[in-house]
Amino acid sequence: MSGPVHQRSLPRRDFVLLPLISLLTALLLAGSAELIARTFWQEHFDFSCTYRDAAGETRHKANCTEHSKNTEGPWITYEFNDCGYRNPEPCGAKPPSTVRIALIGTSVALGAYTPYSDLVSTRAQAPLAKLWNSSVEFQNLGEVGPPFAELYGLSDEVIALQPDLVIFLVMPYDLKRFDDGLQVPQEQAPDLLGYLRNLQDRLRSSRAAEVAMSHLLEQENFALNTYMKSADAMDITRVPVSEHLEQQFVKLSCLIGKIKTRLQKARVPLLVFPIPNRKEAAFLCRHICNASIDGAVFTRRAGEICRKQNVDFIDVAPALSRVERAEQLYYPLDGHLNSKGNRFLAEQLVAYFRDHALTTSAGQN
Repeated sequence: MSGPVHQRSLPRRDFVLLPLISLLTALLLAGSAELIARTFWQEHFDFSCTYRDAAGETRHKANCTEHSKNTEGPWITYEFNDCGYRNPEPCGAKPPSTVRIALIGTSVALGAYTPYSDLVSTRAQAPLAKLWNSSVEFQNLGEVGPPFAELYGLSDEVIALQPDLVIFLVMPYDLKRFDDGLQVPQEQAPDLLGYLRNLQDRLRSSRAAEVAMSHLLEQENFALNTYMKSADAMDITRVPVSEHLEQQFVKLSCLIGKIKTRLQKARVPLLVFPIPNRKEAAFLCRHICNASIDGAVFTRRAGEICRKQNVDFIDVAPALSRVERAEQLYYPLDGHLNSKGNRFLAEQLVAYFRDHALTTSAGQN
């Protein structure tokens, strides 16, 4: 007859060693993932050409070059001309028989994280020259001038360039710039996309976390589920739009009106180019529109503002709705347009002028 079975207990030291081994293993795996991510997904931001002048306005140093790279994109060279604009053509007197176009706006106008060869201006230059039977030159004033809410203050500098047209590129995230220095009200609805962005901010030093989140948002099902569930006070796709967003649209209307008024005195036409964000694009191309979601809110409202102000604008929503997986025109996590996105905008700009004449002293209509 066998005696009672006694279970052996772990030595006391194992209660310390086993958790310690587990912790060290986790740290080793995390460290390896971080090392791999930093090796293959480099990130570098060079702002050596950017400064603020005595008036507090953002400027780029004349004839300056800087190199930057975000986690999701290639190395980008930013070259600025003699006025600190992102184009090789000098900013002096307009050459004869040339259509000069000035681009204004924030990073979308600058072409952040996009090679110069793929910018809206670069891609549209030759087709427009052929269309107008004239030389075409762009002066890219993206991210130049006063804060966004006071961008109309850039008008005198723009007018001095003697442009035949000014294009104002604007995206939904620009609406947040009206709140610079202010606290934006938050709703209680869960915001998964906002959570991911907050996590990105908190783990900014972790390249592996950024890469993981970027790859997750590249996955169609994950991105759509995230976008469908996310909602906050600045969510441009939620209808009815929040009271705070309504206030932002009023401010945008005021800004466009001021820019138009200043340019009009110099007989310079203004063209507004509203561009949806990645989330809107994902909804537009899948025709997702219901009682609570609408991917065309920003372009529609911007268009309504322009009609009331008697300002020309380009509505890209119909064309974007025909692009398969249109969210791929943007960096997944960063949200800026990538090279494909810039090429798409260039196509829409050229298509617009095939149907709308540009009356200039240089262009032929």
